[in-house]
Formats: sequence, C-alpha cells, structure tokens
Amino acid sequence: MSRRWVDDRLDRYQPLHATRAELLARAGDREGAANSYRRAIELTDNAAEREALEARAASLT
Repeated sequence: MSRRWVDDRLDRYQPLHATRAELLARAGDREGAANSYRRAIELTDNAAEREALEARAASLT
C-alpha cells in the first residue's frame, strides 16, 4: 500500500496508521505493519492505547 495521502493531514491521523498496520499484518506485510504501528505509537497521547499498539507491534516479531 502506498503512503501517499490525498491530504497531508491524514499522516497525522493516528487511527489511520493503526488500522493500516492491522491490515498490513493480516496481509502478511510485517515490515509495513511495523512501520505503521511505529507511526501510530508516535501519534498517540493515550498511555493505554500506546501500550496496546506496542503489544501488537511486538507480536509481529
């Protein structure tokens, strides 16, 4: 999947990256999923959400 967004604001939209990561993981693209999880983690201010995303990212390895 390309990371070219129609609107640059989407790059700052955390749910997009979390969803993209999940879809890439399901499709077998572990590297792409890990990159998207990292971006989602960078963008969240919620500690519980960060912990859940970090756990999902760790499960890729």
